[in-house]
Amino acid sequence: MTVLKTPLIAVFPCFCAGLIMGHLFPSEFYLAPTIAVGAFALWASYKSKGFVTDLLILLLCVLIGAQRMSANFQNMEDKTNSTSFIEEKLSGISERLESRLHAAGLRGDEMSLTSALVLGKREGLNSELKTKFRQVGASHLLALSGMHLGVIYGLLCVICIRWVRFSPFRWIALPLLICGLWTYTLLTGMPASLIRASSMLSLVCLGILLFRTPPLLHTLTLSATLMLFANPSLLTDIGFQLSFLAVLFIALAYSPFHSLFHSWPIMVRWPARMLLLSLSAQIGTLPLSAYYFHTLPLSGPIISLILIPITTALIYGGLFTLILPIPLFASFTTLCVQAELWVLDFWMNLFPHSLWDNLHPSPLSVMLIYIAMLAGFTRLYKMSSDIKKTHQSVE
Repeated sequence: MTVLKTPLIAVFPCFCAGLIMGHLFPSEFYLAPTIAVGAFALWASYKSKGFVTDLLILLLCVLIGAQRMSANFQNMEDKTNSTSFIEEKLSGISERLESRLHAAGLRGDEMSLTSALVLGKREGLNSELKTKFRQVGASHLLALSGMHLGVIYGLLCVICIRWVRFSPFRWIALPLLICGLWTYTLLTGMPASLIRASSMLSLVCLGILLFRTPPLLHTLTLSATLMLFANPSLLTDIGFQLSFLAVLFIALAYSPFHSLFHSWPIMVRWPARMLLLSLSAQIGTLPLSAYYFHTLPLSGPIISLILIPITTALIYGGLFTLILPIPLFASFTTLCVQAELWVLDFWMNLFPHSLWDNLHPSPLSVMLIYIAMLAGFTRLYKMSSDIKKTHQSVE
């Protein structure tokens, strides 16, 4: 229907442009031109598959975004009682799960940090603990994100997928895995970052079912498009913006180059890949973090190499404590929390000025920085793809 080489990647920015237009200029008159352009694009697609058809399709995406955002403004006040009822039920379940952690013997910082990392309940975190994470550039570990869901997904993969991936039983195991991911997302209050991660992992599971491996960039754009169509207000959500940009730069900077470390010894390969992953995500979120939070963590990628394995063990310990609240699992979780707090204190004493604060970049400067970064990393991504295709053709 179109000669666009990557239609999904081309459609997403046009849809976002339409959302921005509908946000700035909401109107109920977008529907008529949307229908007219859609009908004209359908007619043009049967006549030719050239440049005009592509432009009509992209214009249609802009109008659909504007219409969707305008309709969202009109429906923002129409909150049904069923939604509040569901939220109350989920909140009650979350509180009962938190009480299981308390019953297992977790107290103080061990309780508050485990509850924040496993259940997304950050209310119990004291300001001192939040400050420690912020000063070392690890605040992203406190917010439920794709990393946290990825840890759970990895555990469920070992249990559900590893043994049935190439058997007919995958049609049972994978849907159960998808249900498990979305259940966890519901219980944690459905933050935008977890919705994005759940959407992407669900698409990955569908790819496994069909023996397909969709590119990370395509999976990201499809999940983000679906999320924004379902809830256009996410476009202005800070968590969604940071989460999307982190994965976008992982797709552009990490995915093409992580195979370069394949021949390295495992003791060096794993830290190198983790550092590249952390750098990719940090680079993608630094301008936006400076704009919203006025800080720039200088040692974030380095400290993440130490804190991410400890946080992973802490999440596993908290999950097993929820499932079976016995002192053994609670003691392991407490040990992980104490190790994480010790690393934070040690790093703050070793590098007391690792946070660059009082930054106030303008929106225009942030936009120009991202344009330059995306242009450069997209070029690197295309170069690496061309090199891979050349190697595959030679083989």
